[in-house]
Amino acid sequence: MTNLTAAASVLRNEPQEKSNLSSITEVIATKSQEFQEQKAQMEKENKLRQNMASIMAALKAERKSQGLKQNQLAKLAGVSPAVVSAAECRLCVSLDRLLKIAGALGKQISIN
Repeated sequence: MTNLTAAASVLRNEPQEKSNLSSITEVIATKSQEFQEQKAQMEKENKLRQNMASIMAALKAERKSQGLKQNQLAKLAGVSPAVVSAAECRLCVSLDRLLKIAGALGKQISIN
């Protein structure tokens, strides 16, 4: 009788188990979509960081090729020497300030 009782219990709970399984499947699908969106966003941010690092390195190389010191470039660009230093160390510098530095070097930054 124990096996018969257990089988009857499983049959009574089957709709609930299917509902739970459906809910779990929906959660997994939602989380998978969220993960893919976060991954895509992280890839975009990484590409932006790489592009900014390349710009900053190019500005430093240009400054040196023109024989300018950081404080001289800062004066020409209308920014503080700390901003020029931060840009060359690839620290967080606003695009506006990078444009000023580039302009002082006779260069332009284009964003596609």
